[in-house]
Amino acid sequence: MDAILPMVCFISLSSQTHNPLKMSTTDPNIISLTEAAALTKNFRDNNPVTAIIAQKLGKSAIQAILDQTSCVDLRAYYAQTDTGTPTLVFVGVDSNGDDIITGVIADRAAACPLNCSSANALNSDV
Repeated sequence: MDAILPMVCFISLSSQTHNPLKMSTTDPNIISLTEAAALTKNFRDNNPVTAIIAQKLGKSAIQAILDQTSCVDLRAYYAQTDTGTPTLVFVGVDSNGDDIITGVIADRAAACPLNCSSANALNSDV
């Protein structure tokens, strides 16, 4: 069975052009590419080559969760299919920190390997 997978998720909630060089200094969840690359490399170095290293979820599913009236955050649960494949379950979070379990919940993300980006600092030693 593959190891539990980490999640790196970049979500832009504005319609402005994304500029990765202008990092938010007020949101502790925003990290630099250097830090993200170190975290994902640690995972790759400590897990089998066959391990799932990433999951890709469609924008419409993420947006449907975030568009819920009471949603202020997004939570990802580590999960496993009946066949043992690691996956993630995404759910909205309200202002009390509680999961919005009566709303939109997403899964069936595309796993990497198989559905990977071109080689970059997050998924390989380039």
